[in-house]
Amino acid sequence: MKKRNFLIFILLTNFVYALEINESFRIDGYANIEGKTTTQENIDTFGMSTGIQGRYQVSENISITGHIYFEEDNSSNSLNDYNEDIKWLYADYYLGNEITLRAGKFQFPTFTSSETGTIGYSRTWTENPISSYGAFGYDNFIGAEILKNFSYDNYNFLLQLSYGKSENELPTLNNNSSLKGEADSIGGITLKTSNDWLMLNISCIRALSTIDDPQTNLEPNVNFNMYAFETQADLDDFSFKAGFVRADLSSIFPDEQRYYTSLEYNYNDLTPYIYYANEELDFKNQEHKKSENYSLGLRYDIYKNIAIKFSYINSIDTLKYNNSESTNKEDVLKTVINVIF
Repeated sequence: MKKRNFLIFILLTNFVYALEINESFRIDGYANIEGKTTTQENIDTFGMSTGIQGRYQVSENISITGHIYFEEDNSSNSLNDYNEDIKWLYADYYLGNEITLRAGKFQFPTFTSSETGTIGYSRTWTENPISSYGAFGYDNFIGAEILKNFSYDNYNFLLQLSYGKSENELPTLNNNSSLKGEADSIGGITLKTSNDWLMLNISCIRALSTIDDPQTNLEPNVNFNMYAFETQADLDDFSFKAGFVRADLSSIFPDEQRYYTSLEYNYNDLTPYIYYANEELDFKNQEHKKSENYSLGLRYDIYKNIAIKFSYINSIDTLKYNNSESTNKEDVLKTVINVIF
């Protein structure tokens, strides 16, 4: 249990030091505790993760922000293993005229929730409806961004230009293998807008991917294009959310398409919700995978910084290969506690 003791230590450290140390330096933390039961196979699992974010205001125009994430590695047989990841680490420089320059490590700005994906408290659901906000194993990059804020009528806008590169393990046609890949010349443009009741996020990312696999004759360089759209509409006590992301790539990788729709009802500290999520991978006429999730859940905000959630998820996975088709169905019950400090 050494890995869990380590995470508990990090969690307690968050609790003690999650405060504004001085006017220039602030540390915040969060924790996610999850229990899950798979009804078909009667499998119970328990897991926890935690993270720390720090922000240092160097001067009036310059700040540094970093976020590190710790999670139990349940795929490992060792009790000492856990995964850690620097989700983002970047410096901001405010130029004036509502323009900010950034440099460092970022998550893809695909959805508005891309940069809060591991902070469970920030979402209503027990889990994100779709498994990834990126494509082909890429969901982060190292580079630079330019942000421009402006407004029109009662709408606020944010234009975000991104450029950089990324390195990740990428899936291939073989389910049990992956390749090292580098995405060079990642270029992205994102437009976000919001007013009192509507939020809209549109994003487009293009890159040249280089594959490192000397043992095969795989195409070494391939372009990929990714498009994303997300919206949220708040009408009285109801919230409607929807997101769509598609990535196209020729040759060895599958085309990917993911989307979800969600409806929530906000009643005091209780938020019941339903959602439908669909993920499809098209392996170039050789194989087609589709995963559908139907979920019914409830969030209860016990205190201003603690939420407990319950959900039922019906998952249907379909695999088509040549003229054959197989389907696997699974029911999952989840209980989650999310805390922020």
